Amino acid sequence: MTFAANTKAQWTVIFDADNWQALQDHLFPGDRDEHGAILFAGFAEGRDGPRLLIREVLPAIDGVDYVPGQRGYRALNPTFIAGAASRARNEGWSYLAVHCHGGRGSVSFSSVDLASHERGYPSLVQITGQPVGALVLAENAIAGDLWFSDGSRSELRDAKILDHNVLRLFPKPISHSFDSLLEFDRQARMFGDAGQNALASMRVGVVGLGGAGSMAADMLARLGVGCLVLIDPDRIESSNLSRIVGSSRSDLEGSAGRPRRHIWHHGTKDSALKVDIAARNISESGLGTELQLFPTSTNDYSAVEALKLCDWIILAADSQLARLTVNAISHAYLIPSTQIGVKIPVDSKTGDVGQIFTVVRKILPHVGCLWCNGLIDPTELQLEVTGEEGVRARAYVGPDAPAPSVIALNGIAVSMAVCDLLLSTVGLALQSRKGMPGATYLRFLPREEKLFHDEPRSDLSCPYCGHDLTSLRAKGDAVILPISHSSDGGKVVASRKSMRLRLPWTQERA
Repeated sequence: MTFAANTKAQWTVIFDADNWQALQDHLFPGDRDEHGAILFAGFAEGRDGPRLLIREVLPAIDGVDYVPGQRGYRALNPTFIAGAASRARNEGWSYLAVHCHGGRGSVSFSSVDLASHERGYPSLVQITGQPVGALVLAENAIAGDLWFSDGSRSELRDAKILDHNVLRLFPKPISHSFDSLLEFDRQARMFGDAGQNALASMRVGVVGLGGAGSMAADMLARLGVGCLVLIDPDRIESSNLSRIVGSSRSDLEGSAGRPRRHIWHHGTKDSALKVDIAARNISESGLGTELQLFPTSTNDYSAVEALKLCDWIILAADSQLARLTVNAISHAYLIPSTQIGVKIPVDSKTGDVGQIFTVVRKILPHVGCLWCNGLIDPTELQLEVTGEEGVRARAYVGPDAPAPSVIALNGIAVSMAVCDLLLSTVGLALQSRKGMPGATYLRFLPREEKLFHDEPRSDLSCPYCGHDLTSLRAKGDAVILPISHSSDGGKVVASRKSMRLRLPWTQERA
């Protein structure tokens, strides 16, 4: 398709699995005819252009809402359009008209389609006060046209569907040639150049760079993930050395020339930051992963802004605030996330070890919400926010007693989480697992060698994943996230073989 010269960067549309399936069922019922619908979407800025986040599918009933057209085969009824536009304006959604064409693998708007956009969309933009556009679908292909209030328009780059596999569709087939480094040869033999390209284009956030998070970051970099956003405010302590990948006793020391500390020293303000240890370890591998480092908490503005631009988030921090923030971002921006953890209960009096378990909790925008499943404790959250002492101790085995942690057990949870991310990204996850939803909580009991799939619940009235107007699901940049107005400042590290470039993170809150 050819657009006017006044264009913006290409855009992406993102669907959760439920909305995508509802749209497919309506547009392609098996009659090979043309059908239509309207989509309501949240808006968010992206790394390479806008993101439209699909909140709801409004099917157009054949013969009532989708009728024979005066200039084309069929068209949306003006009354149906007016009602949807009014709702989009009142509720703050972008309006997307959608219909289907025949064919497979490629699709484009007809000249009649484009002429109708030019007649109607400038007015619809003014009515709704939001970007307005259209999508056209064929089997395994999608194209789009988006209009803005300044008169510019943008062509769709791709669509992303969040299911067992993260499916990406384009207007036409794209070539998948990867300038393969020998370092990736063996894994590329499993999922090909297309899979390696998908990993190279990803930005993954890792929240918490302790025993689990440092291992996850190392695995992701060695898989060839293009960019990692690493967030952790803490410095290393001596008890971390047995678990944090890439750490050494020298990280407990201060600046060069200071005397060596005792090997059991717990670390001070001079100890190395965990994000710096992870960055050093990944950079020394020379595999080309770009790093964004944030030695801050998850409610820091700069860190939140970076997470909002990720394609996936690994949550390896144990704080309630980290869970709250990642859960909110996952649902507001339709970003898959995975929470990982290990629990080793020990009786404080007898020292007996109880039922050890590792957990991998996948959060997809349509299922897996941590709030719905009671995994964010409001009381503990309030204590964290107000800075009450002893919160961390209460989460462990007793006052002032650090939680047991073992690298081998961390490795179970991390490997399961990273494997799930990998298989979903390269298209090798099973499409159907005996009727299970797109996200399940995996719970492994090492002592019994048993694995359980726990199905998460979803509450329709949930403020994060719910379906009422107050839910932040798919609202994108319209959402006010739980963040601090100040920034401790992050830094960007670009790793390309032996090159290591540090740049200041200068983005400030508007």
